[in-house]
Amino acid sequence: MVMRPKFDYTDFQVFQKSQKYNLEIHEFLKNTKLDKAFKDQLRRASFSIMLNIAEGNSRRTTNDRRNFFVIARSSAIECAAIVEFLELSEQIDQPVSIPILEKLSELCRMLFPFTEKKAHSTTSD
Repeated sequence: MVMRPKFDYTDFQVFQKSQKYNLEIHEFLKNTKLDKAFKDQLRRASFSIMLNIAEGNSRRTTNDRRNFFVIARSSAIECAAIVEFLELSEQIDQPVSIPILEKLSELCRMLFPFTEKKAHSTTSD
């Protein structure tokens, strides 16, 4: 039996939540009729959250690690702005947008402590 390699970021709760969010966004985008540009931007920004959390977790200096978490949080805010615009332009309804925005808000709250000057260690999530 081949053992799957294990990476530290997979134990990081905010990474796990961002991964789940990405799976949900993938399904949402697959099953909705939105303009290709909106789909592409939301897909890329969503993926950026997860990837920057993983990469930031691998960095060894506080400043370097913090920069990746700032980018991850900024990508979550970008996703929220896209979803809010889709709602405002009546391309999606509130029953669709609100759960997405709640997940993004939770990711932002979880990432915020790691973006402060005295960023916490990611190993003690």
